[in-house]
Amino acid sequence: MMVAEVLQGNPVGGDLGRPSRAVRFLSLGGQTKVCPYGSLLWDVGEPGAVRRGNPEGEVRMKKLFLIGGMGAGKSTARKALTDEGLAWIDLDQVGHEVLMWDTVKDDLRGAFGDDIFDENGEVVRSALAAKAFATPAATRKLNTITMPRIEERYTDLIDGFEAEGKPAVVVEYSVFRNRQSSLAYGADVVMAVLAPLETRIERAVKSGFSEEDVRARIARQITDADRIEASDVVFNNDGTPEELRNEVISWWNEYKKTI
Repeated sequence: MMVAEVLQGNPVGGDLGRPSRAVRFLSLGGQTKVCPYGSLLWDVGEPGAVRRGNPEGEVRMKKLFLIGGMGAGKSTARKALTDEGLAWIDLDQVGHEVLMWDTVKDDLRGAFGDDIFDENGEVVRSALAAKAFATPAATRKLNTITMPRIEERYTDLIDGFEAEGKPAVVVEYSVFRNRQSSLAYGADVVMAVLAPLETRIERAVKSGFSEEDVRARIARQITDADRIEASDVVFNNDGTPEELRNEVISWWNEYKKTI
């Protein structure tokens, strides 16, 4: 059965206008778990809630981060929201975009060599990945080069959507690890899409990946338990795409009343 659980924010300590910790009521498999919310936030139960850095209580565009493992159904959930008129940022695509920047190419050439480029001077992502993910030190080197540029582009996109008066933006974040040390530190809501492992593998293989590649990618990602701990909303996608879509739209229809 598909379950969507939402953080309802009564602050535990603190008051409106100050960061506070809240509790989540999370139900999976028929069991309800009450646990502290792991990061600072404002009281989302109040439509006019005041955020840190927003003392006047100005209503700002909501940033809805969408996380989930490979094959979990993030794209289906995202499309449900964009079909409702929400803006969308795919951080994978942003990462691909910055690889075309001349400054990034120069830094990558210095770090990983000429053989990660094709005859037209463009980065061959598979060649870069083979070197950049070979060791933790190499991965850190890649992140040092790309992450500041990804954040720069992400910030530009956010500013543009806010200038257009968008009420919310969906940020699809495949490589999410935690809220505290990632682009998700500014998330208003983190939504996790979960699905059984074998179901995820089957879906990914049908989309064109080899099973070996899928299992290797999943092994490098965080666990569903980590995603649940970091999230405000959990969609358990063990049904049909239409069921997931309906659950996501149902959640959005309730959440947008608070914007």
